[in-house]
Amino acid sequence: MVIKMSEKELLYIDDTLGHLDYLVKHLTLNKECLTEEKQIDVVNKILKKNEKMYNEFYNLLKGE
Repeated sequence: MVIKMSEKELLYIDDTLGHLDYLVKHLTLNKECLTEEKQIDVVNKILKKNEKMYNEFYNLLKGE
């Protein structure tokens, strides 16, 4: 089944995916500057959670 989306809805989706991508890039860059293991673990958990959200959102769009 094909669902048509308005241009505004597509812009929201693009914006959401852009924010998730931005978060990953900046967390990855900043993680390299960290020295404490606890901080690195927190950033890794955030990255993992973000990847899960991205995949769930993407799969939702694919209709899976």
